Amino acid sequence: MPLNPEKGVKDCQATLKIPFASDRHAEIAYRVLKVDQEPRRNFVQKNICLVDDCIEQPITMPEHTPAPTPARAVYGYAFYLLTLTLFVLYVLWAFLPAKALGLSYLPDKYFAVLLPMLVLVGLSFFAFFIYPAINMSLTPDKDEMASVVDIKLLLKGSEKNSVNSWQEIQEKLKPVKRNLKNTGTVISNCKFCSGTHRLPKASDQIDTVHFMDLTEMNNCLFN
Repeated sequence: MPLNPEKGVKDCQATLKIPFASDRHAEIAYRVLKVDQEPRRNFVQKNICLVDDCIEQPITMPEHTPAPTPARAVYGYAFYLLTLTLFVLYVLWAFLPAKALGLSYLPDKYFAVLLPMLVLVGLSFFAFFIYPAINMSLTPDKDEMASVVDIKLLLKGSEKNSVNSWQEIQEKLKPVKRNLKNTGTVISNCKFCSGTHRLPKASDQIDTVHFMDLTEMNNCLFN
């Protein structure tokens, strides 16, 4: 996968090229990567493209000096000052003799110890109970088709952008046989094929799942 940065420009530009064994393998990988949404990053522009038996990924990213963006630097500095100010006020509230100074309107010092404890207990409860429970509720059951099939791949080209379960799109994506005069029997509403549905040839089918040889991987990546 050669990485070719272009010099002489302010933005950092590079092209990531991934070779495959055949055009068919490259097309399959291209369709999968095209469907999956890339996490949003600050001003990073990507546009994957298919070139023969390779996948090329041009990447454009602005130069990060001295900070990623001016707005991020300003917000970070403001948040730092706010945190430092609140910490100083908390220390003064906890250790200054409020009654001797005549500050009777301040909360009782009991809360100076109670509030941090409540925050720590709440964070611990969220980290060990609530957050794992949310992940478990969003994980599909092992018997559901969504655990082995990428639902977004089935939604490619359709009006819906997201679904909560496999059952929502199972009926909508069910292939329907239609008889045509010129082409014979075809299957419409099939998201796995481009155009008319057909059974792939033996040479076009995906290879059996197996562990790839480390030598072959190194040759493809670094040779």
